[in-house]
Amino acid sequence: MPAARAQGTTARLDTNENLVIPRSAASAALAAARRAVDVREYPDGGAERLAAAIAGHVGVPARCVVVGSGSDQILDLAVAHLLARRSRVLVTDPTFSFFEARLALHGMRAVRVPFGPDMAVDMGALEGAARGADAIYLDSPNNPTGFQFPERRLRRLIRSFGGLVIIDEAYAAFAGYSLAAMARAQENLAVVGTLSKSFGLAGLRVGYAVMPPAMARAFASVIQYPYPVSSVSIEAAVASLGERGAAAAREAAAAVTSERARLVRGLSAHANIEAFPSQANFVLFDAGGSHRQVHRALAEQGISVRLIGRVGGRRGCLRATVGTREQNSRLLMAIRDIMG
Repeated sequence: MPAARAQGTTARLDTNENLVIPRSAASAALAAARRAVDVREYPDGGAERLAAAIAGHVGVPARCVVVGSGSDQILDLAVAHLLARRSRVLVTDPTFSFFEARLALHGMRAVRVPFGPDMAVDMGALEGAARGADAIYLDSPNNPTGFQFPERRLRRLIRSFGGLVIIDEAYAAFAGYSLAAMARAQENLAVVGTLSKSFGLAGLRVGYAVMPPAMARAFASVIQYPYPVSSVSIEAAVASLGERGAAAAREAAAAVTSERARLVRGLSAHANIEAFPSQANFVLFDAGGSHRQVHRALAEQGISVRLIGRVGGRRGCLRATVGTREQNSRLLMAIRDIMG
């Protein structure tokens, strides 16, 4: 637990949890799970029911969906079993640190293409680097920049590439597009997602991937563990994916999008801060040489943001989750007081 939380944090804006979606939505899902589950029993058939519910929400056939204990578990298994040892894997710098750590664990090499100071990636450089890679992993939108790769260029890269492409769409619910439908028939593509962000179910650890049917069948029957998701998580997730839960998720995503724009405007109003456009549920901003001071001062006021530091040649970056309107207003007022 971050130190700031242990000291009584009241605005938790450092871990990209979806605190905008009403807590009552998660409570209703858990209540449905309590009614349906006997935890003495294994969740026979539960993974298949969950995959079908996710498929209906995403708009793909159920045979294209696999589920796991969080999207990171699916990524871990993909690295271990879908990539060859010593593979060269194209990633951006920065990218999801867990994924890079798994590459190193399995003796693979990350081929990094850096973000620029505008927190965007040179797509020409990315396409050039792909020619020397065996596989590609891109988190789109990217964490911590919030950058989503241009859709047309990304589709073209996937179609032209000869190896496996993993697109991590953990934050796609807050973005402009998703490639999940493309994965139905694109033989080298796996699109990974999670219910942690979009549905506010971070504590239940429900992840999924959309793959072409042959890849999904092999993953589910050979690679994935027996009973990869608990009975409680399955039933709560299926309930959340129903009409009411999906409506709550859509409303929360719309609120995040609106508040995200307000945060960018408010942060950018200060001469010594530059906030960057984002397609995720967080905003990256550069506070220059005062970033550590800003981080400490916010923590003293009970507001936790993530200290990032160096990104894209900049040295003073911080990342703030888009919270409720009240939380975001507190952050903006605190920044105003700190910056003077």
